[in-house]
Amino acid sequence: MLYEFGGIYADLDMEFLHPLDAKILNQPCFIATEPLIHSIMMYDEKNLDRPLRTNALIGCRPKHPFFKYVIDNLRQNVKNSDQREHTGPFMLDALAKKYTRDFKNNTGVNSLFLAPPEYFLPTYDQRNTRKYEVLCKPVVLDQGDFMTNKRKFNKRERLKFEMCLKGLEIGFEEMHPVRPTSYTNCHWQHTHIYKNYNGKYNDENIHIHHMIPHVKIVYFNETKVAVSPAKRKGRKRPRAKPKPKPAGSSAKQASDAKPVPEVCFYF
Repeated sequence: MLYEFGGIYADLDMEFLHPLDAKILNQPCFIATEPLIHSIMMYDEKNLDRPLRTNALIGCRPKHPFFKYVIDNLRQNVKNSDQREHTGPFMLDALAKKYTRDFKNNTGVNSLFLAPPEYFLPTYDQRNTRKYEVLCKPVVLDQGDFMTNKRKFNKRERLKFEMCLKGLEIGFEEMHPVRPTSYTNCHWQHTHIYKNYNGKYNDENIHIHHMIPHVKIVYFNETKVAVSPAKRKGRKRPRAKPKPKPAGSSAKQASDAKPVPEVCFYF
């Protein structure tokens, strides 16, 4: 759909903080990137020293060649059991890297904007905080070796040391605040994973507040009047204004008419 019609896609656990402005909407195609801490602390197999490009939030004009390139390459990793590799961020990251590096006509209306993490994913997945603390302790203990032999460490190792030092000092959460420049924030619910962090299968309905804790819920009744959840409790359903009976209708037909059900809209 994005290739054919253009538009913006966002995961359900993305909370929009304020409208996208011209800085983003004027881009022919843009994709979000994850916080650098994920690349340094979690994705060892990728050996990344930069933010991972992700499909948590993407937007493109119709017929953009990058999305044609993505569609043409989807079958390559379809047998991979890791969802991140065949349709997820690892796949998109690899293709975005090749597109910006190898495609000659990738400028102007065909350009691809890699949004910095603070734009769309300013906070990291805090389920991993304890894991980061454990990983960082031996790294910081070896800081004497690091300071005296900086040149033998590569960029990723240097970033890990600096991140660990700061994270243990002020806290990893403090390093990743929602900024005034942030358009959205991700709540990292991982609903694409069949088995969640507690070992339970994701085969049940997920409440919207689990996805976005601070979301507003507005109820509209049949009279199209917004009712707050607090006032809705114990409140009698307002009666809709009686409609005039159509010509030839009987009283029984009018009494059999079902009322319009209450509809719940999530914002």
